[in-house]
Amino acid sequence: MPYQSSVLPRPRRAMEGRSHIRQQRQVGASLGTGNQQGTTLSSNGQTLAVVGSDAAVRFWNVATRRQTSDPLVHGDEDLRFTISFSPDNAVLAIASYRNRLRLWDLAARRPIGKPLLGTGDTTAVAFSPDGGTLASSDTGSAHIWNLAAHRQTGRALDVRATSVAFSPDGRTLATNTENDTVALWDVATHGRIGETPASHTAQITAVVFSPDGTTLATASRDNTVRLWNAATREQIGDPLTGHRSGVTSVAFSPDGRTLATGSMDHTVRLWDVATRRQIGDPLEGHSANVTGVAFGPGGRTVVSWGEDDTARLWNVEATVDPVRSLCRWARGAFTADRWRDDVPPGPASRPLCPKS
Repeated sequence: MPYQSSVLPRPRRAMEGRSHIRQQRQVGASLGTGNQQGTTLSSNGQTLAVVGSDAAVRFWNVATRRQTSDPLVHGDEDLRFTISFSPDNAVLAIASYRNRLRLWDLAARRPIGKPLLGTGDTTAVAFSPDGGTLASSDTGSAHIWNLAAHRQTGRALDVRATSVAFSPDGRTLATNTENDTVALWDVATHGRIGETPASHTAQITAVVFSPDGTTLATASRDNTVRLWNAATREQIGDPLTGHRSGVTSVAFSPDGRTLATGSMDHTVRLWDVATRRQIGDPLEGHSANVTGVAFGPGGRTVVSWGEDDTARLWNVEATVDPVRSLCRWARGAFTADRWRDDVPPGPASRPLCPKS
């Protein structure tokens, strides 16, 4: 009778575990959105809104890849739009390059008041965290709007910006500038607080605050992403490099520990904020420029969309949070035996999973 070792299954289990914690994969088929003149993801990560070439807004359930309702026909015809959900996902701001910025009640499917008008073609919009204020930028200036009063507050901000972002407490607005820097503004006084150094060597395409408000991330056509101390406006460490073409979009995970970036090199990449190192391999699948990225609920997924007229859902939990992923794989029991099976020789075993 041939000898059968009781330890033979262990290498297989170890291999499965190690491949599992390195797994970054697309979830299901891509979502065929059709032409994207403007795209945004709801704050709960469930709904993708897309303005098509017919100037109608279509809403897609990211998980099921199905349209959730009839298109919203807003009547403006343009070549490009910028759109944004309110934090409670009840209102959609739709801005066109023809200087028409309108708010829509999504439940009633009707506009809220008259259009908000600035001084030029609208290039970016963003809601404050409490949903009571809207920031917009155009070819000549940026504006802050009181949505309850449906009017602009104070003077216009003297900056030509293509990206705007509120701090988590809503007190500070970040905008990019013509000089490839980021200007910070006091929302209450409209005063300019300061500006980052001119470290980028090409246009800044996106600006975002970390969830705790201490860090700014900027994406640029110089192929890099840079991190900034929001208080001192000093750069944090070296730039994040790896994309082979301009970076179009950047997003923090809900816990602030990970960045997702989209690029004109057709890839999405993940980065560890603390070490500023890339996590795993690029996420590949898009066949054209990636124009937007956002994290899904809990940071376990990333949604990306691009000029190939698709949106894609990626499972990134295993590499973004390998401990939690391993504990799920081990069903909460990452024992000393499992440590010996799945961890290379050298490190002493330690408990990874919380006791239930």
